Amino acid sequence: MTTGAQLEAPIDGRGFARAICQALPGNTACSACLYPLYMAVIELGATRILELGTQHGHSAAALLFGAKETGGFVVSCDPFENPKTPAGLQDLGQADRWCFVKMRSQDLGPHWQTTLDLIFVDSSHKAKQTAEELELFAPHVRVGGQIYLHDTVSYEAGVWEPVVEYVERKPRQWDAVNHTEVQHGLGIMTRKAAVNPAE
Repeated sequence: MTTGAQLEAPIDGRGFARAICQALPGNTACSACLYPLYMAVIELGATRILELGTQHGHSAAALLFGAKETGGFVVSCDPFENPKTPAGLQDLGQADRWCFVKMRSQDLGPHWQTTLDLIFVDSSHKAKQTAEELELFAPHVRVGGQIYLHDTVSYEAGVWEPVVEYVERKPRQWDAVNHTEVQHGLGIMTRKAAVNPAE
């Protein structure tokens, strides 16, 4: 595992993030990770994308802009629904590739069966829930797929520490990098191999 590595992107993405935040009202703490999320979809060629925790829809929009280029689809799961988000995504021309599931991630997980290319986690920031989300959804990520987790610095105990514990138990399957230079922190887990019976 690595801490403090630099994200590589062709532009800083501030204009991209600004356009999303203007279309979707509400405060966001994840503006610095919007462009990296978009780029992750493109670079992975991700078509099956899951978001755990969507709030005002800013991160969903970033994922959807990428999905538009890859022909993908985004499912967002959150127990709280913001009634303004669908209209905002519609204004951005992104609503047709999006499905919102009003449910706790822990309740969705046992029923999830689809293989995933990319997961973005920005949910409760509580260690127990983060650990549960990894146990439930990480096995569905394809080899080469990734899990992005926001707030690995500002909520280190609730987000990053469960990642470290998970990867340490499955070192042949997963690697993880904590991008501490991104505002509030952005963790990236990469699936290296299929399930190993020894782990």
